Amino acid sequence: MHAGATPRLLGAVAGAFIPPLIAVAGPFHRLRAGAGVLVAVLAPATTYSGLTVTDLVARGRVVFFAAIPAPWNAPEEEPPPSRSRPRGPQVKVTPAELACTLDGCDADIRIVSTGRVPLKIGEIGFEDGNGKHFEIDRSCVGMVLRKGEECAFTLAYTTPPASGETVHAQLVIHQSVIDPPLPSYVDVTATGAPSPPSDLSPDVEQEPQQPTDEPISNSSLEDPPSDGLVFE
Repeated sequence: MHAGATPRLLGAVAGAFIPPLIAVAGPFHRLRAGAGVLVAVLAPATTYSGLTVTDLVARGRVVFFAAIPAPWNAPEEEPPPSRSRPRGPQVKVTPAELACTLDGCDADIRIVSTGRVPLKIGEIGFEDGNGKHFEIDRSCVGMVLRKGEECAFTLAYTTPPASGETVHAQLVIHQSVIDPPLPSYVDVTATGAPSPPSDLSPDVEQEPQQPTDEPISNSSLEDPPSDGLVFE
């Protein structure tokens, strides 16, 4: 058992009035005075250290407890935040996911320098075979951005597969970040099917016949042969 605040308070009160009572009543004055001094010393020590008689005999060892225990639901103290800052240039790329159709993509891709050291943008491209379906605006390649500066470029979905299935690709942006030394990625999803070929051939306009200026032959108007008959 561990004594609570009330027993310890009573011990302190007893320590205040018992020593004078012992010192003035009965024989053996010196012995009583010494006992009173001992009680006066042990009472505040018991109150403030949390040491009780039951603590002395519990499990054969001495255990010290706080005079005012902390509540059970007390929140744990969080460690102070680390003051270490990442080294070198830092970057923020948005959006992390991009949806595209044949009419265009949802947004431009923005590269923002967030570190104290200038950021250099390297190559931009696709590492998988699905990159053949897209065209990349390379206006940001090779640029150097100071803190707070940004560069934006566009992505176009130009060549959908013949099957018309959805294309998933990962755009990779290489830059000079060294902590950690990793490129930036944008997950791209493109939908849209190529236009079907037309089976209808255009109508061929027939040219109107042009009138001829040649004279009509009079041979058809000549008298038919008389088969050798002669009329007198």
